[in-house]
Amino acid sequence: MTGTTTDDLPERLLSVKDLAARWQVSTRTIKRMMDSGQIHFMRVGKQIRFRLDDILAYEKKRRT
Repeated sequence: MTGTTTDDLPERLLSVKDLAARWQVSTRTIKRMMDSGQIHFMRVGKQIRFRLDDILAYEKKRRT
């Protein structure tokens, strides 16, 4: 029997709605940030997703 490692777990992805809820802003604000290149995103089919690692790095960089 093999143990589960973090490499075995799927990467956590957030939707626009998930990220807006996390940051307590509107989905429109998230889309503006995407358009201006402030936050990285990827497309999965027609869906937009954000890697949790990218979001955590952005949050860390923005902390004062």
